[in-house]
Amino acid sequence: MNTDNRELKPKSKAQQKREAEAAQALGMKLAELSVTQINELSDKTKMSEKLHEALLAYQTIKAREGRRRQLQFIGKLMRGLDLTSIEKLLTEFKRGGQVATAQLHKTERWRERLLNEGEKAFNELLQTYPEIETSHLRKLIASAQREADHKQPPRSARLLFKYLREIMMDKLIDDNVNKR
Repeated sequence: MNTDNRELKPKSKAQQKREAEAAQALGMKLAELSVTQINELSDKTKMSEKLHEALLAYQTIKAREGRRRQLQFIGKLMRGLDLTSIEKLLTEFKRGGQVATAQLHKTERWRERLLNEGEKAFNELLQTYPEIETSHLRKLIASAQREADHKQPPRSARLLFKYLREIMMDKLIDDNVNKR
């Protein structure tokens, strides 16, 4: 059988339905993105202005039936698009969120270690992040431990977390810049 004949052969109804359902499922994922992510996606892909507006409109609709109809409309608008580039960007958005979450968990673990293990964790942190201001860090740790002992709100523990996050993000950014 000649490959040219296959290209001219129309798609079956089942294949058309599968493609339409895939487009609508991807449209659902797009509708769950933030406005900033939708705008970025629109800038990076060949998304039509009509689809962009439909995605933004979905964000404002509160009625269940209205949201369902808007998703169907989004799916219809997506049928003619190249879905692979959109799926690729969606994966990048998801991966970026996972990296940020992992970084927050790492910061949380360091804070807990500093509050529970004391000097051992403090020295390890200084080896990993030598740019840390030691006197400031010691004050934050002492205040957070005092608050925990007196069962006060964890204001200093939050400040400690914020300080660690800033230090770790700065190092992460510096490492990424040096890799390039």
